[in-house]
Amino acid sequence: MVTIKEIAEKCGVSITTVSRVLNNKGDSISDQTKERIFRVVEELNYVPNAVARSMVTKRTNNIALIVPDISNPFFADIAKGAEKTCVTNGFHLFLCNTDMDKEVENEYIRVLRKRLVDGMIITTQNNEEYDVIFEEMLDSNYPFVFIERYSDKLKNVPGVFASNIEGAYSITKHLIELGHKDIAFLTGPLVTSNAHYRLEGYRKALTDYKLPINPELIRNGNYKVDGGYKETKALLRKKIPFTALFASNDLMAFGAYQAAKEFGLQIPEQLSIVGFDNINMPGVIEPQITTMDIPAYDMAVKATTILLDLIEGQTPKESKVYYPLQFINKGSTAPITEVKRFA
Repeated sequence: MVTIKEIAEKCGVSITTVSRVLNNKGDSISDQTKERIFRVVEELNYVPNAVARSMVTKRTNNIALIVPDISNPFFADIAKGAEKTCVTNGFHLFLCNTDMDKEVENEYIRVLRKRLVDGMIITTQNNEEYDVIFEEMLDSNYPFVFIERYSDKLKNVPGVFASNIEGAYSITKHLIELGHKDIAFLTGPLVTSNAHYRLEGYRKALTDYKLPINPELIRNGNYKVDGGYKETKALLRKKIPFTALFASNDLMAFGAYQAAKEFGLQIPEQLSIVGFDNINMPGVIEPQITTMDIPAYDMAVKATTILLDLIEGQTPKESKVYYPLQFINKGSTAPITEVKRFA
């Protein structure tokens, strides 16, 4: 392996001079000397030792993205946006999947803070017992941002989020305007901020349209297909009347589809189903899920840009960004006049 010493000897300069040039600290060094050093570096195919360099510069040019479920296409899009932005800016991305386990999230953060990465983008499980970790990071000026999920107690932490209350309100309003009054709702894990706010949007729409909120029609889900399937089956078995179902994300809506089909229900003729996230599953279910589109890729680009500014010691132009959402009607809902009650 080629060393800085060999480069210095071939260039006829000191090791310190080579080091300063390679670390972009050679303002007082002549352009001619810099060119000679870079030419030799290229000739010898020198690859800097990243660990050694980080000890000197206090930087690794690595950041981490911590997500709860990489099998969810929504988080895959976030990973793509973050990775693209990192590559463009000369950084590397470490992808960490917690599988929605708070202990795993905690361990990732604990380990990564030990100089393995310069900062983190975190979609947290948001359990208050772990707020102390984020408070410690703030106190030590460690750069991190939240994306989509965050802690209510740490609203001053930079981040990028979807307008979840407004999005859920719009979805519920769509169903109400079709004539639905008995609308079932599958929540996400309520320890997460976005699940809580989607429930809030659903409740607010019912209240504004003077419709009762039936606790029996609200089921706690897990943002996974199996959760949507399980909770929809539970509703159908109880024979509680409802003509529409709002799942807090598309994965649970897919599970709801499966359960409804097993009960012999036609969608949307007998049951309207809506989701959230706009995950495409062409050919898997028909009609496709009516949903709310979240610009996950763009949100990740923005969150990564904010984090890179923090790493550079700069104040981000925007530290907390809320993205508006777009309603996407794919045909899985129908007016109540066309729906046959099945319960």
